[in-house]
Amino acid sequence: MDEVKVSVICLAYNHEKYIRKSLDSMLQQKTNFKYEIIIHDDCSTDTTRQIIQEYHDEYPGQIKVILQDENQYQKGKPIVEEFMLPLASGKYIAFCECDDYWTDSHKLQLQYDYMESHSNCSLCCHNTIYHCLNKDVPDYNFNSWTDIHIMNEYEVFMQWKVHTSSFFMKKEDGWRDENTIKYWFGDYVRVTSLYLKGDIAVLPQVMSQYNYGVATGVLYNSDISKLETKKKNVLQRKEYLVYLLNKYGKCEDMINRRIKITELEAATLEEQSIIDTTNSKKEKQKAIRSIVRKKEFKEYLSVLRFFDVIKEYVKYGIKYIK
Repeated sequence: MDEVKVSVICLAYNHEKYIRKSLDSMLQQKTNFKYEIIIHDDCSTDTTRQIIQEYHDEYPGQIKVILQDENQYQKGKPIVEEFMLPLASGKYIAFCECDDYWTDSHKLQLQYDYMESHSNCSLCCHNTIYHCLNKDVPDYNFNSWTDIHIMNEYEVFMQWKVHTSSFFMKKEDGWRDENTIKYWFGDYVRVTSLYLKGDIAVLPQVMSQYNYGVATGVLYNSDISKLETKKKNVLQRKEYLVYLLNKYGKCEDMINRRIKITELEAATLEEQSIIDTTNSKKEKQKAIRSIVRKKEFKEYLSVLRFFDVIKEYVKYGIKYIK
């Protein structure tokens, strides 16, 4: 019981409204093994730092803290790899950012037991509640699987079926390599790269809640709302996918399909913004016509199956043309 088996990776920045519930959910885990919690505060400007210190003082043997005097994310630092993983003592690591929380006190035990008995599993996840803070949107679950589910390539590359707060993996697999550590979409990097190394198993239990809309996250603290910056970020995903394809040589058709979607996203950001924000039917139709005339749209359709092509035409409200 003395040896730490799991290290919980917990990132914090201006999370004073949420961090107590998050940390309490971690501390309430019921396990037959020892686990630790590593908290990184990225120079919060609210009372997050004081709350972290309070918890550390109360649980000095279980909680490790890293309190930054300068914001490391703004410097482009890979926070998990540079500051947190070197402190991790566990065989496994679990993730939960401090604005999210776990909803099941047996979460760590269930994932630990699964990983211990399935050596071919590179990532163990579970179902998560999606909770929108800023809109009157009902909560919903990330997936509807009722049994343990092994993700396929379509679910991995094309969908968002698992959330960071459910990630559980070997510590050695928590490190992104020198070519992928620069990307801001670390979750996507981990899921896709780990899929190419082994199975991604998803337990059916709902064991965490993702709070969408916390105005302190990565996307809220960058210039991603500006079209040029957003385009650059989207194209970074294409760059990553090309690298992944060259490195592993697997899932070629699916990765190429995802690349075409990424190119289309980058080429139609302005039109999509109009579609999402305008109340004018005329402006929406004009934006749709602009999208379907782009070469990126035609190239994207070229990698789809026939019925998927039909779905895209239905999505944009236009007739299918052979």
